[in-house]
Amino acid sequence: MLIGGFLKKSLIEYPGKISVIVFTRGCNFRCPFCHNPELLDLSVPSQEEGEIFSYLEKYRSWLEAVVISGGEPTLQEDLAGFCSRVKDAGFLVKLETNGSRPDVLTTLINRKLLDLVQMDIKGTVDERRYQDLAVAGWAAMAVQESINLLKSSGVKHEFVTTFIPGIHSDAEIERIRREFGIPSESYRLQKFRPDLVLDMKALGDLGFKKT
Repeated sequence: MLIGGFLKKSLIEYPGKISVIVFTRGCNFRCPFCHNPELLDLSVPSQEEGEIFSYLEKYRSWLEAVVISGGEPTLQEDLAGFCSRVKDAGFLVKLETNGSRPDVLTTLINRKLLDLVQMDIKGTVDERRYQDLAVAGWAAMAVQESINLLKSSGVKHEFVTTFIPGIHSDAEIERIRREFGIPSESYRLQKFRPDLVLDMKALGDLGFKKT
C-alpha cells in the first residue's frame, strides 16, 4: 500500500481500544475541507509496511487495533492483503472510508477482514451536493450503495459528517438520517477544523466564513 505515515498510539480512534492509525496516500475526492491534504500528494515516498508490523509486534502486549485511514484506503490495491496480515497478527481492524467503492467494501466484508467501519457522509447524497462538497458528483450512487451495504452487513459501523457552519444545516443532517434510516447511535457529527484545509477559497464560495 501507499502509506503516508502512521500514528503510534490513539486512545479514541477505535472506541475502547488502544490503536495504531495507518494513513494511506491518495484520494478520489477533493473535499475543500479535507484536514489531511498532505496525503493527496502521491509523489512523496511511501512508508514501509514492515516498519508498521515491526512496531505492532514490539508492542503487541498493549496494542489492540489498527485503524486504516487516509486519504481513501479503498483505492489501495493491496488493502485486503494488508487487512488480512493485520488480522492474522491478532489485531482488530477499523476502516475509515468515503464510501466511494462499495465493491471493495463488499470484498473486505465477505472475507471477514473488518471489525469496524467508519464511513464519511459529506452531505445529502445526490450528485449536485457531492460535486459541491467533494468534487465527485459521480460518487453519489456508490455512496448510497455503501450506506445500504453497511447497514445490512452485520459489521459494526458508524456514519460521520463533518459539520461546517454556513455550509451544512440541521435540516440537511436530519434529511441524511431520515432518508437512510440511520439510527442516532450510528451517526455522529465531526467538528470542522479550519486550521488546515485543502482549499479555503472553495469553502468560502460554498458559504463558510472564517471567524
